[in-house]
Amino acid sequence: MSLQKCFHDSRIAPKVYLALNSRHLLRFSFFLSRCHHFVVSIFSYPSGSPFPYSQTPSPVCLDETSMVSERNIAIVDAFLALQLSGAGLFSLIVLSAWLTKGTKRHPIFYSFCLSWIVFGVSYALLLFSGQQFKHPGRVVCTIQASLIYASPFLEIGTSLGLTIHLFFNVMGALSSTPKKNSHRTFLNVLVTLPWLVWTGIFIGVLMVREICIPIIYYSTRSLPQFTIMHESQVVMSPNFTYCVIEGSAIPKVTAVATTIGGTAIIVIEFMIGSVLYRNRAIANVFSQSLGMAIRILIFTVLGIGALSVGIVFTVTRTRGVQFDLIIAILPPAAALTFGTQKVHSFCSKLSHTDSHQSIFRTCYWDGYAGNHLNPWLMRPLSHLLPLTPCPK
Repeated sequence: MSLQKCFHDSRIAPKVYLALNSRHLLRFSFFLSRCHHFVVSIFSYPSGSPFPYSQTPSPVCLDETSMVSERNIAIVDAFLALQLSGAGLFSLIVLSAWLTKGTKRHPIFYSFCLSWIVFGVSYALLLFSGQQFKHPGRVVCTIQASLIYASPFLEIGTSLGLTIHLFFNVMGALSSTPKKNSHRTFLNVLVTLPWLVWTGIFIGVLMVREICIPIIYYSTRSLPQFTIMHESQVVMSPNFTYCVIEGSAIPKVTAVATTIGGTAIIVIEFMIGSVLYRNRAIANVFSQSLGMAIRILIFTVLGIGALSVGIVFTVTRTRGVQFDLIIAILPPAAALTFGTQKVHSFCSKLSHTDSHQSIFRTCYWDGYAGNHLNPWLMRPLSHLLPLTPCPK
């Protein structure tokens, strides 16, 4: 019996119709089950949990941008704006210091500024690749996660080096027998070591995520293909701001290192403050303007803020959006702290009583002084700001 005759036969036609449409019904039921699975997965996740790649909804159920709500889009925009503004401000600081003729800058200063530029760019990598509000590719997301977990080591290293450099200069200024090239080797180590550590951690995290034991399987065409184990560990953060690694000890190690480094920086800052306070009769450090006092205060607050974030990331598993914004505030706040003073030059005659009862002419010039009374005692942290040398 032909197919046409079947349709004309009223007894057979319904059965044939159902048989021909069974494939379409199965496809439609599979579509509904996928959508139902996606909806259930959203409401079954705890509040603030990341959205793993393995649970990402099918494109037929959800478009690329609807994963991020309007509230999260505003948060991501603010986060990226703060990160990029900090990187841009530090770029201007480095450029102005490099273009200013006759201005000396210690390599630690440039290392510190460049580290913050790397910090901001790392968090904006998805934006540069055009995948911030889309489902990001695994490779780009893995690279960003590696950069983000390596950046705190770089920031702590350069900030610690800058603080130690300041401490050495303060102690050298108070010493009766200052050495012009003292601690040069150690300071050079402080310049290079953070970048070596950053490179090693970045490559290490990237290799752990990318070069695992491959699983070889064969398709219907018998062509070997490769996949990476634990691919679902690379996920978006709860607020869709950047990529993170889930189910790994790497985030905790980074948080602990940030906590330890932040504690060391604050301890050295208090040591510097204690030394300056004990020698206030010589240094006269408390006769500064309100602007400089505010800069020192902000510098200390930034250190405490970084320490607090490190502690929170160490003891908690998930955080609210406020901690993402605190991280994003650090770069522009540090840039404004170290780059808002006007470029100027000035000289002052500082009367210093010693065995020779001589009067010295002191020039405030990035840690350089015409005598052993370092000008940082008169203007703390001025070596961080764009200053021009005193005229000869």
